[in-house]
Amino acid sequence: LAFALRANATRTEKTGGLSVNGKEKKRHIDLVMDAIHALPGRKDLPEAAESVRAAARMTAAQQVGRDWLASQGARAGFRLIKAEAGDYSVATLTDHRGSRARQPRFGILDLTGLIEIADPDAFLTQLSNGFGRAKAFGCGLMLIRRPA
Repeated sequence: LAFALRANATRTEKTGGLSVNGKEKKRHIDLVMDAIHALPGRKDLPEAAESVRAAARMTAAQQVGRDWLASQGARAGFRLIKAEAGDYSVATLTDHRGSRARQPRFGILDLTGLIEIADPDAFLTQLSNGFGRAKAFGCGLMLIRRPA
C-alpha cells in the first residue's frame, strides 16, 4: 500500500525520579530534534552554509523517519518498503500559560512511501488507533491507498 503519514516521532525514557504521587517520571524525546542537535550548530557555520545545514537537517529527518516507521511497522503488522520525509517542522502551543521556556513544542514529520502488510488484523487495529504521539494535534493519521 502507498501511505501518507503526519507523525510525532518520539521515544520515551525513564528519568529515574518519582512524581509526587509515586509514579515513575518519564520524558518524551523527539527523535528528529535529537538527531538535529548532533549537527554542527548555527554559530559554528558561516551564514552562507545555512543551506548546507538545512540539507543535513532533512537528511537526518529522512533517516530517523525511516527507522522510526520501521520499528512502528514491526509492532503494527507491516513492513516498510520505502519512506521519504517531505517536511519536518516544530509546532508550539501558543495558548500555554506560564514561562515561555516551558511552552510545549512538538516535532511534526511528514512521511510518504510504500508498506507491505504482514498481519492485517494488527495493522487495522493500529491504523484505527494512530501512530506515535500528539494525536490530539493532528499527528498519527496514516492515509493508505493502492499504489499507483
